[in-house]
Amino acid sequence: MDSTNMHGNTPSSVAIRAQAAEVYRNGVTPWVDGANIGLEGVQGGQINRDVVPIDIELTNNWKSYNETNYKARAIKDNAGVVHLQGIIRDGRVGQGVIALTLPAGYRPKYNNHIFGCYSNDDTVSKVLLDVNGNMAVERNNGSYVSLVNIQFYAGW
Repeated sequence: MDSTNMHGNTPSSVAIRAQAAEVYRNGVTPWVDGANIGLEGVQGGQINRDVVPIDIELTNNWKSYNETNYKARAIKDNAGVVHLQGIIRDGRVGQGVIALTLPAGYRPKYNNHIFGCYSNDDTVSKVLLDVNGNMAVERNNGSYVSLVNIQFYAGW
């Protein structure tokens, strides 16, 4: 890439315009047309993607603390990291008792994860999230569990 848009004393004209960059062609020498190999560009990741939260379906009597400010949601960022949001309450607690299942694309790519989550009685709740997207609240003394700060890599 020539960020000056000049090749010698001759300004380049735009040959290809892409979302992430511009490829320039010298107005005098058609270097792309005369090349023995094709011009190829590879872009990894996603560019200027807006992140949109998705609602999470809860099970075993778990529900969002309220539907306005603390609804259970997930966001997947441009790096493939999922961030959970919201507060859940009033559900069944126990090993293997699923509170929610994340949809495909929002599940941990590698390994199961154990999180310590804030509860309303100032204790830490134990939450297990497996590679199938099943999350269980295995220990909780309070009436709700915050999902904030549950983050993990899910891939692109």
